[in-house]
Amino acid sequence: MTNLFSTTRQESPKAFRYEKLCIAIGVLGIAYPIVNFLYDLAFSSMNGLPLVIRPTVSCYFWAPGTVWFVGVLWIFGIILVYYSRDKIEGVTSTLAGIFAFCIASFPQEATECSPGHAPSSEVFSTIHLISAVSFFILLSYLSFLFTRKTEHEKQVSIVTNRNNPKDKRNRIYVWCGSTMVICLLLAMIFKFFKVDFGSGQFYQPMFYLETIMLVAFGISWLTRSHSFKWLKP
Repeated sequence: MTNLFSTTRQESPKAFRYEKLCIAIGVLGIAYPIVNFLYDLAFSSMNGLPLVIRPTVSCYFWAPGTVWFVGVLWIFGIILVYYSRDKIEGVTSTLAGIFAFCIASFPQEATECSPGHAPSSEVFSTIHLISAVSFFILLSYLSFLFTRKTEHEKQVSIVTNRNNPKDKRNRIYVWCGSTMVICLLLAMIFKFFKVDFGSGQFYQPMFYLETIMLVAFGISWLTRSHSFKWLKP
């Protein structure tokens, strides 16, 4: 199996493209919930509307910044489908990309986001929920897949007592993957038991959990890009 991210990766145009894709999806992952919130906040402020955080990141489909919401999900989908370092990562990322398309195409039920909205399709909302859960499960799985080592890396790990760039990257991957799993489990518990968080303007735990997952996803892929000097092989 060819290691695209070996020490000679500079000589591989394909490896260079993958690094750039990892940077793009990493930056977008971190920026996605933040830009959604700030755009909505700015629009509300300029139009004299209440300043609030919406219940979930998915609720920003119904916000003024819907173009950003849908557009970035499609970018996620395209990059994830294109990304294929090896067979197992390729299949996993492709499935995640398909679910990203579904999240963008089938929005969360509007009245779950704001009582003032007219009802939308419950079928679409169900597809959206299944797609979002599957998307984050696959992203967390990818983070753990990133920890795999070549035989050479295993030898280096033993010699250096795990004090080398690959093991440092692996600790970040495990942290990111574990963070996504924990946040997803909490979100599913809240959803299953229909926990009522009230109507506080900025008290929206589901939004915060989803934001943490997206940031962890972004950090994992930025690490995968080998952009940080101290993590380069």
